[in-house]
Amino acid sequence: MSYSPPTTDSATQGRIVATGKALRHRSQPWFLNAVSYGPFKSGHSEAKLAEDFALIRQMGFNSVRVYELPSDALLREARAQGLKLIIGIPWAEHVDFLARQTWAKELLHYDSPPVIAIKQCIREAAIRYAHDDTVAALLVGNEIEKTLVRWMGPEKVKRFIESLIDIVHHEAPRC
Repeated sequence: MSYSPPTTDSATQGRIVATGKALRHRSQPWFLNAVSYGPFKSGHSEAKLAEDFALIRQMGFNSVRVYELPSDALLREARAQGLKLIIGIPWAEHVDFLARQTWAKELLHYDSPPVIAIKQCIREAAIRYAHDDTVAALLVGNEIEKTLVRWMGPEKVKRFIESLIDIVHHEAPRC
């Protein structure tokens, strides 16, 4: 999937920033009012996307939570509708690595091949969206199964997720 850098339209939208416990947009308080969107099988047309985002905006939402890295068309349409994106960065290993015990053990070591691959995935997404004001947030740990957290240990999982957050903060400090 190719990526088009943000245009001047997105730059004028302005970045959502956290100030303590509050969010601000252009120095004004900003309240998140989001709806989830997708994922979809291939073939979701740009016309349908435009129709959906217009309806989302009409319904009063200001943000869209997506579970996959957005296509150029999705970014353009969000920008056109004045919607912010909350992007989940997928790394599928957290869904099934409990079944693969060697992966689970390797994830406890911060220099193992699976950890390096996951961190690289997070880093690449953070770099890709670092300067796009359409992006309100990047999410690094979506729906980690509770039994997995108990099995690996909540503190270890927390430290791992925090290491992913640190990568995003380093690569995309404004996001």
